Amino acid sequence: MDSDTQDTPQSIPFRLSGNSVGYKSFARPFVGTLFQDLMERSGTELGTRGMHRFTDAHMLYVLCLCGSGRISRQELAERTGVGEGAVRNMLSCLRRMGLIETTRRGNVLTAEGIKLRDMTGIVLPGCEVSGIVEGECNYALLARGKGCLLDSSIAYRDAAIRVGAKSCMLVRMDGGKVFSPYCESVQLGYPDLSDLAAEIGMRDGDVVVVCGADTLQIASSAAFGAMTKLLSKTVDSERYRVTVPMNGTARVITGTSVSKSLRIRIRPYTECRFAACPIRTANMAGNRVNHYQHITRLALL
Repeated sequence: MDSDTQDTPQSIPFRLSGNSVGYKSFARPFVGTLFQDLMERSGTELGTRGMHRFTDAHMLYVLCLCGSGRISRQELAERTGVGEGAVRNMLSCLRRMGLIETTRRGNVLTAEGIKLRDMTGIVLPGCEVSGIVEGECNYALLARGKGCLLDSSIAYRDAAIRVGAKSCMLVRMDGGKVFSPYCESVQLGYPDLSDLAAEIGMRDGDVVVVCGADTLQIASSAAFGAMTKLLSKTVDSERYRVTVPMNGTARVITGTSVSKSLRIRIRPYTECRFAACPIRTANMAGNRVNHYQHITRLALL
């Protein structure tokens, strides 16, 4: 299990806004790593101080909604359950990353945004269901061809809970059978979802997230939280980390935690190579700085 997936659901302060749904403020704006590379390349920052009224899961939700046709900021706020100010910030981030464009007629995906949306495999609209998991409102979200990413990790459920879900279950279809890898691994009973699979058109290789919450907005946003964590595996699979001891010999470390260690991002190599590569590390104040250091040996995970 990845080191950052060991987190247990944190207590997240709840703040009611002027709208009747209410929303949560999140101390940590990132559920997964899906957007982080794009944000770094574009110089987009969410900031590290204060509370955020949205996470990258909400950003993925907004991205997919913009892919359904031109949509206004007010409509996005209503669908996601976050305030218009938070939606404005999300749209600004997505514009700076080159994923959407905004006109008087609304917000729509750019060509790059369409590529990212298609890569996720997410199919909208999701399906409002009932009685599958705990929560007054249940929401099911389908992603085509992403079943291969789903394992028995509890990290996806934890990501959904961090976005506000009361409960979450992920299932995939193999050989016409719908099953939950996590529930199977811990021998937990779960309902037969063959009817739901038929209703939403689930096929072999697909994955479905079902989240429960007090409102449909929170349940749907939480489903995108679990999906963001799952889809981040496609990003992390191309990310390599090496540490450089005093003798200068590189060694690979596993997981996604980079605290107190040097980190390097390289394109996947088919063999070890000698190179001078940029290293990102942290100074004593905790601020990240960039510098160059010679790496004597690169190795793949």
